[in-house]
Amino acid sequence: MNTTETANLTSVTNVSVQPSLLQLAENYAFYQAGILIDKYWFPILVPIGFIGNSLSAAVMLMKNNRKLSTCTYMLGISINDNILMIIFFYQWLLKNTQMQQLTDLLCKIMATSIFTFVYFGSYQVVLMTFDKCFAVMAPLKSLSHCTSRRACISQIIAFVCVLVFNSPHLYLSKQVVSDCAGFAVKGVMAQIYYYLSFIATALVPLFSLTIMNAVIIRSVRKSIKMQKNSSGNLPNIETPNVTSMKRAENQLTLMLVVTAVVYVLLFLPSYIRFIVYQFVSPSESPATFAGFVFFVHFSFKLYATNNGIHFFLYLVSGRKFRQDLMALFGFHQENSKNFKATNQSNSQNSRTSNIELSVLELGQRSEQNVD
Repeated sequence: MNTTETANLTSVTNVSVQPSLLQLAENYAFYQAGILIDKYWFPILVPIGFIGNSLSAAVMLMKNNRKLSTCTYMLGISINDNILMIIFFYQWLLKNTQMQQLTDLLCKIMATSIFTFVYFGSYQVVLMTFDKCFAVMAPLKSLSHCTSRRACISQIIAFVCVLVFNSPHLYLSKQVVSDCAGFAVKGVMAQIYYYLSFIATALVPLFSLTIMNAVIIRSVRKSIKMQKNSSGNLPNIETPNVTSMKRAENQLTLMLVVTAVVYVLLFLPSYIRFIVYQFVSPSESPATFAGFVFFVHFSFKLYATNNGIHFFLYLVSGRKFRQDLMALFGFHQENSKNFKATNQSNSQNSRTSNIELSVLELGQRSEQNVD
C-alpha cells in the first residue's frame, strides 16, 4: 500500500498518518495480509459473483416467478449486485493497472456510485423482508399489497431516496494524488454527514432486519404449531393448490431469512470497525496502524462479498430455486414440465388459494381462542 492509499483509508475515519508510521507498519504481518486481501479479493469475487447474479436474475425472470413480489425483489437485488461487481472491478483496475488515469471528476462519480448502490442493496433486503413480514402478519391484506408491481415501485422510490442521500459525496469525495478518498473534505458538516450515514446505512438496516426476521420466524413457527394442534379437530379443507403454494412460500421465506442473516453477518465487521476506531486511534503505534489497515480491507471486502454470493445462498436454501435453475438449463425436462404446469395452475388460482389458506388459519385461531 502506498501513502496515497493510506490517505484514502484514513480519510474515512479522520485519522492522520505520518510517512514514518506507514514505513514501520509495513513490517507487520497484519499489514501485509491487508495488502494481499486488497489485491486479490476482487479478481476472485467479481467473475464468480457476476455469473451467479446473472443466473439468479434469469431464474427470477421465469414465468412462474415474475408475479411473486419476493422474486421481484430478488431480481432487483441481482441487478444491483451485478452493477456493483462491475464498479468494484473497474475500481480495482484503476488501482492496480494503468488503464486509465484517475481524475477528480471520475473519483466523485465512482465514490457516489459505490455508496449509492451498496446502500441501495441494503434497503432492498430491508424492503423484501418487510414485504414478507407483512405477508405473514396480514395474509388477507397481502393479496393486494404484496404484489410484483408494488415491489418495483418500492425499489424505484428507495433508489431515488438513496441517490439523493448520497449526493453529498459529489462534494466530499476527491482525488488524493492517484487515489480516491470518499470522505476527503473535512469540517463540521462533513462530520455530521459521516455519522448520519452510519445511522442510516448501518444501524437502521441492522435493527430493522433483526426485528422483522424475528417476527417472521415467530409467526411461521406459531402457524406450524397451530396446524399441528388442530389437525385432528378441523377437517382438511386444503386444496392441492394451497399445499403447493404453502411449500413455495416456505421456500421463499427460508431464502429470505438466510439472505438477511448473512447480510448482517457480513456487514457486522464494518459496523464494529466504525465503533472501535471512534475510541482507538489507529496512528498511536505501528502495530495498531497495521491492524487498522487489515481490518479496513477485510471488513470492506466482506461487505462487498455480500453482493456476490446471493446465488449460492438461494442455491443452498431454496429447493424451488434449484428446480427452476435445472428447468432453466433443460435438465429433468419431464419433472420440470410437471413443475411448470403446477406453477401455472397455482398462478391462475393464486387469489382463491391464498384466501383458502387465510380462512384456514383464521379458523384455526378462532378454535384456539374458543378452547
